[in-house]
Amino acid sequence: MSRGFIRILERLGHEVRVVCRLRSYDRAGDQLHQLRLAHTAAGLANRLSVRLARDWLPDVWFTYHCYHKAPDLLGPTVSERLGVPYVVAEPSFARRRREGNWAVGHAGSIRALSRADLLLPMTKVDLRGMHAAGSRIKGVVRRLPPFIDTLPFRQANARRFAHRNEVAQAFGLDPGAVWLLTVAMMRDDDAKRNSYLQLADALSRLTAWPWQLLVVGDGPAAPKIRAAFAQFEPERVRFAGALPEDRLPPIYAASDMFVWPALNEAYGVVFLEAQAAGLPVVAGRGTGV
Repeated sequence: MSRGFIRILERLGHEVRVVCRLRSYDRAGDQLHQLRLAHTAAGLANRLSVRLARDWLPDVWFTYHCYHKAPDLLGPTVSERLGVPYVVAEPSFARRRREGNWAVGHAGSIRALSRADLLLPMTKVDLRGMHAAGSRIKGVVRRLPPFIDTLPFRQANARRFAHRNEVAQAFGLDPGAVWLLTVAMMRDDDAKRNSYLQLADALSRLTAWPWQLLVVGDGPAAPKIRAAFAQFEPERVRFAGALPEDRLPPIYAASDMFVWPALNEAYGVVFLEAQAAGLPVVAGRGTGV
């Protein structure tokens, strides 16, 4: 999604620069770590403000995704000192995180959201969150639904049958079977790992149906995920590993159905990619999905 924002801004004629690679994400909920990040960010914001004012004054500071686990610790300070508008896409507000393990990160995210000139929530859930934040939010709020460039997927769909033969040869699939596809990282967290485990459980109830599953993705949880699918005959499941972005449209178009539980997932760009390729989708009903 962040790459998509960069592409669309560039197509609109903007020069986009990633000016800092500070990673404020705290998965574990370690308040000491959050405080250290805030301290580090304060120094970086000072240096960035001076450097940008001297070398390259931007027209706008644009931040993608700001919430309690990953607050924007730079944008509010830098944009204020440079006197440029501050925009946050995919902002999120969770009142229940005011206390507990992410209280420091929550406070940082509220500071950022309260100073933003424009907030672009991407789901109805986050739009309601902006409204729930009430008087803290002073900027303009406009919902911007998730988007992709559909052209590569539409072009692939037009060559579906040629791609089906190519994919069959590449991954050892039976052209006469029903091909199920899932595309997802194999992170070792509740969202990705447990979605894979739920998918394996669901497919275990459908063994009378002649399906084959092609899995595109890799990551730290791969051994656990592969073990969950070891219950099936070897020809049932094919693991393609991680693939470059440009190889995905033909695989989507060649398949028969996209399947993914999407537990705790904000919305899932993969669903947009599958639909753009003309692929029916079976998904978990939750959040923005």
